Amino acid sequence: VLPPPRDSSSGSESSGMLVGSESSGILVEPMSVVELSLFSEPLEPPTQANGGLEKANGGHEPRSRDEVLKAHGLWEGWGEHYDAIPLGPSKNLELPRYQQQDPHVVGFAAALSHVAFELRNERRHPPPKDEDLFIEALKLVVALDCPSGSPLGSRGAVLQSIYNCVNSNRRDSLGWQRALLKAGCARRLLELWRQSLPPDDAGPPAAFGEPPPYNDRYWVMAILGRMLGTSAESRADLLGQGVVDYILEGLRDHDDEVRECAICSLKGLVQHPEGREVVSYATLVECLGPSQPSGRVGVQTR
Repeated sequence: VLPPPRDSSSGSESSGMLVGSESSGILVEPMSVVELSLFSEPLEPPTQANGGLEKANGGHEPRSRDEVLKAHGLWEGWGEHYDAIPLGPSKNLELPRYQQQDPHVVGFAAALSHVAFELRNERRHPPPKDEDLFIEALKLVVALDCPSGSPLGSRGAVLQSIYNCVNSNRRDSLGWQRALLKAGCARRLLELWRQSLPPDDAGPPAAFGEPPPYNDRYWVMAILGRMLGTSAESRADLLGQGVVDYILEGLRDHDDEVRECAICSLKGLVQHPEGREVVSYATLVECLGPSQPSGRVGVQTR
């Protein structure tokens, strides 16, 4: 704030002043001094840009890294790798503390990945429309019944494609899940779980030195678990279809990979309030307790 203006009524002040240490005869009028009060609060120094303190979006105070980066027009994926983003000479955007999730704790409720950096510009790469997503989802559901007529060639490959759609990114995953539910994918997945499929239905045998392909039950449980952990709309639909019973059955499956998927599905479900309402504490302790010598992972023998 500049100094207050001089009192013009004072007789000690001259109406003009001479420039220079010695009089040069040039009379300069006195400069009017005005007190500036444009801001009611003091501003932060220009060299600081604290992302956790800056307010954006109509006064909302961002609390997560994604909100801070989005408020500054930056790609949200930077928050997974950097604690500060350089904005200019001697100016950094300090990001809030990163809340890293442990996948062994949250299971399939782990956060989805961000949109790829090269696809971040929605003007050049617009997100898919709901109509297009529904058409593609319907093709995938039909391919589950006729895998030989699909370009993917096998039911296991079709199930893997469905999982990739559900697990795509934070922008497109919810649209894919909504389209798959509309196309009846959840009901068809539960039917596949109940069917007794031949062991080689997952596709051609693996090449020498490669692990065998996952069976259909593995992909069904992975898809259902990821939908339960990442979308409230999918949780409401799947819980209404009794998916918890399928998860508990998967915990007793003879395949180790299927049991691991069921454990991750249960962990992801109980991260949400609606999941804790349908899974009792006793059931959770029984299923996620230490394994017994019988070899069953996550199931205590009585």
